[in-house]
Amino acid sequence: MTGRVRLTPIITTLTPLDDLFGDDRFESRRYWFARWCYKNRDKHAPSGHTWLERFNQMEGVSLESYIKFSNENNLKEKFADRKKPKKFITTFVKK
Repeated sequence: MTGRVRLTPIITTLTPLDDLFGDDRFESRRYWFARWCYKNRDKHAPSGHTWLERFNQMEGVSLESYIKFSNENNLKEKFADRKKPKKFITTFVKK
């Protein structure tokens, strides 16, 4: 494999990656990648595989298993329901 892509280590049981690396960014990346792959599961990735297949290749676990794991560990509450910063709104005033 070429490039700078770092694959998730293959683990026999799903555990939050934060426990392994002590950093929130790895599990967050996997969670958002799973959401992307689920929404686009029937479309093809640049590699020619479907996004569902690509998730299996990259993460070493099926998307269905990860969804179950995500629901059991309330990852949506942890990552998706965070307060998002308000968009900066600019108003234009006529002079």
